[in-house]
Amino acid sequence: MDLTNFEIISGQKARELFRSKDFLNLWKDLYAKCPWSTIFQSPEFIITWFDVYENQDPFLLIAKSGRQLQGLMFLTNKEGESTLYYPGFKLAEYQSWLSTEADNSEFVAEAFSLFASEYPNRGIHLNYLNVGTPIDQLATDSKVSQNLWLKSHEQPLMKCDPEALEKELKKKNKKEKINRLKRLGSLEFVQIKDSTYFESIMPTLAIQNDIRKGAMYGKFAFSDDPKRSEFLIDCFKKGILHTTVYKVDEEIIASNAGFQSESMVHLQGVNTHSPLFAKYSPGILHFLHLGIELHHQGFEYFDLTPGGAGGYKAMLSTDIMETQELFFGSKWKVKKLYSKEFVKNKVKKFLEKDTKGLEKWLQQKIEKKTQKGKTVDQSIQPGYFMDCSNCSKDLYTIKLSELPEAQKIKKASYQKNSLADLLLFDLSDKKQLFISDAMRRLENGQQLYTRTEQDRLISALWLIPQGVKTTSGQKVEEPYIEFSYLNQKEEAFCMDIVNSMIHHESIPLPILIKTPIELSVALPKNESSISVNPTV
Repeated sequence: MDLTNFEIISGQKARELFRSKDFLNLWKDLYAKCPWSTIFQSPEFIITWFDVYENQDPFLLIAKSGRQLQGLMFLTNKEGESTLYYPGFKLAEYQSWLSTEADNSEFVAEAFSLFASEYPNRGIHLNYLNVGTPIDQLATDSKVSQNLWLKSHEQPLMKCDPEALEKELKKKNKKEKINRLKRLGSLEFVQIKDSTYFESIMPTLAIQNDIRKGAMYGKFAFSDDPKRSEFLIDCFKKGILHTTVYKVDEEIIASNAGFQSESMVHLQGVNTHSPLFAKYSPGILHFLHLGIELHHQGFEYFDLTPGGAGGYKAMLSTDIMETQELFFGSKWKVKKLYSKEFVKNKVKKFLEKDTKGLEKWLQQKIEKKTQKGKTVDQSIQPGYFMDCSNCSKDLYTIKLSELPEAQKIKKASYQKNSLADLLLFDLSDKKQLFISDAMRRLENGQQLYTRTEQDRLISALWLIPQGVKTTSGQKVEEPYIEFSYLNQKEEAFCMDIVNSMIHHESIPLPILIKTPIELSVALPKNESSISVNPTV
């Protein structure tokens, strides 16, 4: 390959290339010839990303021989970082370049070498490489190998075997859950093909995603990035997002909108389930139905994506492939990454051998920090995330035996089981704790009542019925009501929502009410009606 035919094009010039029919035809031709290509290297994915995210600069590493395109790599910037990433970031599950088996060795060696000379202070991070991407040349080439870091990851796959999946669905525990769901309403597994309908359900999918991922990892992808929904909607319209939902009547209890390559659909895009239906395992049931449907549509695998094969992936996976994470940059950064990985592996081995010793060490660290006056969150308690420093954090309990007359109950609008309201909690340093607590409550069967004002959550109130479990795992013997969040401005009105809720939901009295502040239970003097907002 003649290096004079190799170039790096970025910014507006790269965007202009996206509009060139000649370049698009060359791109599509190389995409079809490349043995390791996935949907994430297609024009539909890459161009849609840059159309939606206009603030990001495209970087194209291009190699030509005459009029033929022999290699193509896509990169983009991330605000405040010198490292370049793959367009789509984590939404692009597989992040490789395009080439052919004949040209790949020369292309990648020259591409990374040229990048280093053009951008000596920048790096490249690709997470994860497409399975089958040839990297031997990179790892052995003396010009680039010292600037290269590679890490292996498992890529679990679920074979779309209808016989095996049907057998799994007929197992006693899953059959019971399906029958219980059918008793709640009309149970349907549906593929979404209408873009208008997909656009209408996107807010629901985004909320369910942010509740689960926020609780587990502190990641609120859709809340933090409003353009994410726009990107997925545009990808759906381009026909590259395979979307299915599991519904009871018209309520979505699980979903998957995954990017589709030639032989498989990837668990990447958005996949959700509602915590209100968690006891029925709707996510697992949905995936089993999805595998059967994918077989009928000619797909061989449902890609469960890298990042470990534990949890639900261990139950669903039938095959394990291996993929690589890649960083190319300064020798100092590469050494740092290898050192970090070495320490991480040592700690992992220590954990496997001596968990009790580690627990003792962590407890000593906690005690030392506590003695120094530092607070440490050890776990999520049935806590009260108070939005004021002068409120008492002690638990007050009152027993409410009767309500005011209906016409004397103050107006207190609220919403029931609104996941959207939970995401309006605005104490950022405690948001994951709050969402985790709320998700577990909903999964255990507790009922949520919320009030919001100007896109802010101002109170979260819970009805804990008899027989359900608390967040600590204890079974409730006597129903009660408690707050998990109360904004300072809501203190004077918190009994109004309690009275309204008990009256409207016909909750039997007497009932215990647990609050983080001392309440006055005097009868309200102002006459007003109850207002209940529909659940979002």
